[in-house]
Amino acid sequence: MSSLDPLIDVIARAKATELHLVPGERTFVIRKGKRLDVGRDVVQQGNVSLLAAEVMGPARVLAAHDAPQTARVARLGYTVDVVTSVGAAGLEVALHVVDRPEIDDGPSSAGSIPAASLSSPPRRTSRVLELEAPPIETAAPPGPSMTDTDVTLPPMERTVAPPVELTVARTATRATDLNSVDALLRDMVAHHASDLHLAAGYSPVMRIQGELHFLTDLSELGPDQVSAYLDPILSERARRDLADHKDATFIYEVKDLGRFRINVGVDARGLALTFRHVQSELPAFERYGLSPGVVEALSAKGGLVLVASAPGHGRSTTLASMVDYLNWTRSDHVVTIERPIEHVHPIARCLLSQREVGEHTESFATAMESALRERPDVLVLGELPDAAVTRTALDCAGSGTLVIASLRASSVVGALERVVDTFGTEHQPKIRQMLADSTRAVVAQVLCWKTGGGRVPAIETLLTSSLVATLVREGKWSQLQPVVQGARHVGMVSMGDALAELVSAEQISAAEAWARAPDRTALAASFKAHGIALPA
Repeated sequence: MSSLDPLIDVIARAKATELHLVPGERTFVIRKGKRLDVGRDVVQQGNVSLLAAEVMGPARVLAAHDAPQTARVARLGYTVDVVTSVGAAGLEVALHVVDRPEIDDGPSSAGSIPAASLSSPPRRTSRVLELEAPPIETAAPPGPSMTDTDVTLPPMERTVAPPVELTVARTATRATDLNSVDALLRDMVAHHASDLHLAAGYSPVMRIQGELHFLTDLSELGPDQVSAYLDPILSERARRDLADHKDATFIYEVKDLGRFRINVGVDARGLALTFRHVQSELPAFERYGLSPGVVEALSAKGGLVLVASAPGHGRSTTLASMVDYLNWTRSDHVVTIERPIEHVHPIARCLLSQREVGEHTESFATAMESALRERPDVLVLGELPDAAVTRTALDCAGSGTLVIASLRASSVVGALERVVDTFGTEHQPKIRQMLADSTRAVVAQVLCWKTGGGRVPAIETLLTSSLVATLVREGKWSQLQPVVQGARHVGMVSMGDALAELVSAEQISAAEAWARAPDRTALAASFKAHGIALPA
């Protein structure tokens, strides 16, 4: 079924003439010249890009950055013009009705989606919000779609995990084990799942190879059952956090199984738990994909190294690999401040102190104040939570301490911008000066699914230079990315080149690289330079 089908069904049910997808806004239709919002959630840029690529192909999506692109499509008895353009919020898609069936009165007879398979997530229905008529339920129609006339829609390549035989190695199906979280965690590890989700109203859910698998052979959980899973493993500190702040994060360890990072939150149905398996063995640093320039930065006696990624893309693992490298190659005093401690490092060449915020210290700020009295050679920060901690980190980096810090950002330039934006406008010139003087390297990464299973990081790298320092000092962020793209000879790597090289090495598919790229225009240029065809 085409991704256009449910959208056209919305048009049919709303009796609309247009439907618009604008990132950051709710999907809306135009009916009788009035805008009517559809659904509850705002549109995500990634979904718009995927739809545009499905209808027009990647090449025409790229062309939309220069001029709007239009494709005429016939589906479900409707003929619509699909217009892809770039607005203030990013890539946008609009559907304009050219022709519709003669009989278009009353609710569509499309019906609802058949029940999801045991390993697929259930579909949710949305509603068109109107003032003049009752809410209109929308659902994708089943069955074959009509043949396209003007446009043949290219199939979207989706990396879908094969159906999992969830009865294999199952330990939690026995009634006596239903309230044992350890049993579910053993199943999680047995099926190589990265995450386990427990939430009221759902059966347990595992994320395997990036896909959610609902364990529908187990019953839906009630609020009391979720609490029963959590209560025996909740630490006192996490219990206080949950009572005071309605969320908590802590580490739970199962003997002979591993360590799990647990995030606890509260939603409309009650408690929601997410377990993430922390890999016990860190990847060898020299095989992790970091450039020699980053290794040189880690050998410095001072300066700043930033590690950036979106949540869930291996930032903590990269940071831990760096600490592991330092632990075996330097003879220094290393202090890490984390929330929580995921990887416990062995005693090696360094005097290594790992402190967990909330468990061993009150906050990042108090931990840093204490650590500085110990005169560490290396200070590792699991995050930069606020301006005060960031300012102290920059002061340390500029005065002889090597500071390695992690933060959320999708690119090396975005990481530097994020540091500066932590501060008010009046302080930003000083912060840019400090960044320019102390930054040694910035890495940003995205995890990709390997063709043979598992994940591999694509790593973008920025290294210090006089030109980089000048652009950072002056806040010329738009000029910094071209410097990264054109400085491969000195060890810098753009994200486009990092993804293209993984494709060339046959570690990931071109479609996977295309799906993960934060800048597809840059990736298309890298594909061309590496002789890689754009995915269909």
